[in-house]
Amino acid sequence: MGIVELVSQGTTRFKGSSTERVHNIATGAEKFRGVVIPPGEEFSFNQNVGEVTAANGFVEGLIIGAERTAVGVGGGICQVSTTAFRAAFNGGFPITERHAHGYIVSWYGEPGLDATIFTPKVDLRFRNDTGHFLLVKPEVNTEKGEITFFLYGTRPDRVVEADPPQITNVRKPPPPLYEQSADLAKGKIKQVDWAKDGMDVVVKRRIKYGDGKVAEQKFVSKYQPWQAIYQYGPGTELPAGSAGG
Repeated sequence: MGIVELVSQGTTRFKGSSTERVHNIATGAEKFRGVVIPPGEEFSFNQNVGEVTAANGFVEGLIIGAERTAVGVGGGICQVSTTAFRAAFNGGFPITERHAHGYIVSWYGEPGLDATIFTPKVDLRFRNDTGHFLLVKPEVNTEKGEITFFLYGTRPDRVVEADPPQITNVRKPPPPLYEQSADLAKGKIKQVDWAKDGMDVVVKRRIKYGDGKVAEQKFVSKYQPWQAIYQYGPGTELPAGSAGG
């Protein structure tokens, strides 16, 4: 099968995540243990992870909605898809489908190298072009707060380089929004979403082959500005000039 050496790997960090998020990361990673990608075949994240539901072992955590962060089953699964993307990116594999998050997520470091998924329609896909089988091996270290995807097979004759992210069109987020919540006591204010600048990011990847051929691919991400949101108990005095909702 040609599975003789490490071809590539990708690592992301999640230290400081909630217990629920760590559970979903570990659960999601295990779905890929022992996955084999035949030569010439396309890897689909969604096909291998299955349904992101309670019945499939996932719990509720924070997920990115259309306009705010919300609680939903599977919060943290995009840490797994982003890590898989990094392994494919670093190996020089053709990325056939990849989507950026709606806004910049701090867990993933520099912007432009994240990969969101939403089963069944929003997927991460890449093609195994090595001519040999690939074996996927995930590893989650909860003490260090790290997840790594290893891809084993036969290393192709190529070197992968990437430029630093090119950032343009930076947009500031709107002013913070304050919302009343009956779950909070008078005088209590709780932040539930954090402000992030919007921006456009381009990451260029170059693949240099042993025969002198060079291939370049651009990964474009368009992140929207994200508003900070606070909840407060009834009767709480808000900061001057606060926008209420």
